[in-house]
Amino acid sequence: SFFYLFTSPCRANTVEESRFFANPYSEGLPTLIDVPFYSQLDILPTGCETVSAYMLLEYYGCAPSLSELVSSLDKADFSYLPDGTLAAPSPDEAYIGDPWTDEGYGCYAPVIVRLLSLYLPDPLQAVDMSGTSMEDLTTLYTDQGIPALVWTTMYMKETYPSSTWQLLDEHG
Repeated sequence: SFFYLFTSPCRANTVEESRFFANPYSEGLPTLIDVPFYSQLDILPTGCETVSAYMLLEYYGCAPSLSELVSSLDKADFSYLPDGTLAAPSPDEAYIGDPWTDEGYGCYAPVIVRLLSLYLPDPLQAVDMSGTSMEDLTTLYTDQGIPALVWTTMYMKETYPSSTWQLLDEHG
């Protein structure tokens, strides 16, 4: 049995927004997977991916406390290079910033896969399915009752350049 990690909708405010997904690619009734809902608001203002991972661990009955989960998350802060350039690792390597504050930036699927792997019991396994079409994700997984995390842009808006920093390699 595999747990498939795709990439998590941020800022869901209601149970219906986070648990109810109508698959526009299949006929019939939408799939409803009874994953426990926890709003990130007032808890982890920039930790949507961590709260979503917590919900999935709760679904599978293997969640630690939210504090322990955040403590286990690979995290990194910004630093300055000698020339004054802002620098940090890639969001593929660590959560950049602090999810307990409004100043965290977040992370990508590989970080959450590693986090989930610390807590999922055998034979469950987190798998990064980045790049898979929404049609394939819904048809192959959520329509089969398998929950998935899906990263999107906030409010499903187009991407745009915003904060940037020099990427540090694994040696700093």
